[in-house]
Amino acid sequence: MQSDDDLFEVTNDEFGINIGGGAMGFMTDHVGFRGDLRYYRALTDPEEDNEFDIDFGDFDFWRATAGLTFRW
Repeated sequence: MQSDDDLFEVTNDEFGINIGGGAMGFMTDHVGFRGDLRYYRALTDPEEDNEFDIDFGDFDFWRATAGLTFRW
């Protein structure tokens, strides 16, 4: 059986941002739908010096989710 370490090799860790929003609406008193859309982007230091500067990295992706919501 493979472990997670065999699937991915992480060589660095950097900061990132995400921007998005979502909505939820109920069709009845107890059943509704929800959705969310987010954009993720890595932040990098463009120059390896001691100055504080940030730039957008090459890594980015969108993620959308949808679901059915119940309330009692």
